[in-house]
Amino acid sequence: MKWWRVAVSEPLPGAADELFAEGAVAAAQEEDLLIGHFVEAAEAEAAVVALRRAGLSAALAAGLAEGPPAWAQEWVREQVAVQISPRLAIAPSFVAAPAAEIVLTVNPGLAFGTGTHPTTWLCLRALEARQLRGLRVLDVGTGTGLLAVAALRLGAASALGIDVDAVALRTARRVADRNGAPALALLDRAPSLCGPHGLVLANLPPEVQESLAPEVAAAVAPGGTLLLSGFLVEQTDTLLRLLSRRGLREVRREERAGWALLELRAVEGTSASRP
Repeated sequence: MKWWRVAVSEPLPGAADELFAEGAVAAAQEEDLLIGHFVEAAEAEAAVVALRRAGLSAALAAGLAEGPPAWAQEWVREQVAVQISPRLAIAPSFVAAPAAEIVLTVNPGLAFGTGTHPTTWLCLRALEARQLRGLRVLDVGTGTGLLAVAALRLGAASALGIDVDAVALRTARRVADRNGAPALALLDRAPSLCGPHGLVLANLPPEVQESLAPEVAAAVAPGGTLLLSGFLVEQTDTLLRLLSRRGLREVRREERAGWALLELRAVEGTSASRP
């Protein structure tokens, strides 16, 4: 496997974030240089442009056999294509894609959401099984933007991804543009400030789910649906009790490899934002 290296001379704080935001799978200091390692020439070239635009000196070394540290190479070798259904699949650009009507390309990076984790699979499976046409979708903690991009490709009228991580937002923009979803809107904004959505996705760790529960609940339109994942099966009932107090009712739950997904509906005529 060939690698592309982007070398940044006199790196300033934030230079590594620039590399990761453009798709680097690893970045490391080598003497006076910050080296970013890429699996695709196009991403490495885009990184050089972005770094120079930010006032940094960057150069590209193409097609090198020498890659990043061993741990990073092993991590890349472990990346696989994921078949969600006959209609939907996810694959890194350097892996043969499964046969599917929609194949989304996501390369590994810092942002969460490449389709391999059970919670991402559960969310994608739930999305694929729904009728999304005409729905406004909100993806809370969008990461790579994969769930929001999938929603658009599966027919959603609009999708908004929100995240507090600037690297994640830039990664999501790249993933959306690459996968035919340039309409994806991306913001660093609280869920409660995003307005009501017919479908809200939240694939987040349980402690984040608990702290954001009031805001996430308030973002679900009356009669709308919340797809919640990112937690273990044994943590499901705790989150369900918390959200039930905010006008959300369980529709169903799914499990995969010890992880859970909850589908909830906002009961019409109640306030999902009550204390």
